[in-house]
Amino acid sequence: MAKITVDEVRQVASLAHRRAMSDREVELAARAKDNRLTMESGQASAALLFASRMAGLIDGFPSELDLACKNGHLRGAFFRLRDGKWGVDFPAAYSAHNFVVSEAVVLEAALRAMWIDDTPAAVKAVREIVGWNLKTLKDDIVSAAAGLHWHSVVGLMGVGNGVGHVFGFRNEDEVAVALAKAAVVLDVNLGEPAIPGKLDICTRLTGGIDFAFLKAMIEVGGAKPSVASLFSAVYANNTKAVELIVAAGVPVGSLGKDGVSVLHLAATNAVNEHHSDAGIAMFHRLAELGAPLDVVDGDGKVATDIVMDGIRSVEAGDLDGERIEIKRLEWLLEAFNVPIY
Repeated sequence: MAKITVDEVRQVASLAHRRAMSDREVELAARAKDNRLTMESGQASAALLFASRMAGLIDGFPSELDLACKNGHLRGAFFRLRDGKWGVDFPAAYSAHNFVVSEAVVLEAALRAMWIDDTPAAVKAVREIVGWNLKTLKDDIVSAAAGLHWHSVVGLMGVGNGVGHVFGFRNEDEVAVALAKAAVVLDVNLGEPAIPGKLDICTRLTGGIDFAFLKAMIEVGGAKPSVASLFSAVYANNTKAVELIVAAGVPVGSLGKDGVSVLHLAATNAVNEHHSDAGIAMFHRLAELGAPLDVVDGDGKVATDIVMDGIRSVEAGDLDGERIEIKRLEWLLEAFNVPIY
């Protein structure tokens, strides 16, 4: 009998398995695939890039890394090389949100796979061989990206501050610029999500800690932020991100679902007991940037109606007056000549 390849065996086994699956098993498999893609294009993407970098620098590098830490975290999770691309295999219990892998975890897993004791001294010595260099970071990212699936390459550009877990540099501005330059070389469409239906890159970077990366992707990478990114920045009360996104061409008067404007969203935050001060500041800045005050939402309200409702709720005792100051809400209305009634 003629020999066949491992890939051919894998295809035969996969086809037989799919034919024998129940509808429930098909549904669970689809959910697991979606979860895996989310991991590979999210927090795991930077760690996968590091695995690919090591594989490119070490001849005979193993094709499987057991990520289980000494404390039991990530038990049963693996990075595996298949068809020349690194990906994630994980137990069903893991979700994309808690799948965070640092440079140290990948490096220690690599040492164990090469039968090298992962002592602190050994980790330090090997890191000096395969670690990142800030001066060559852009080129190193481009080179290592060849070992990733495209959704991981695209997703890497939206990791933001979390990428520091792998690159390990304190200067976020320089790291962000290097990453954006790599995106240009790799011809990544920064206006598209890594996976259809998920958040686009700029929207993923609207959190306050990710500002350096949002700035670099727009100003260096040429990303065109979306209306969704503007609303996300307003929701996060990230004034600097809002100013950057508006300056990049997103109209501050853009509308979301049900005719909601960014001012409606800011007003909702202004009367939220947990975000009132930040919401008031955001409302004021949006109005200064030219956001129209006369937009009516699906409930027939303009944004200042929401602020007025908040004042009444505080007066009625439905909202905590210590967390939401009526005087500040009144100041906000008076600043734009809105009568208080």
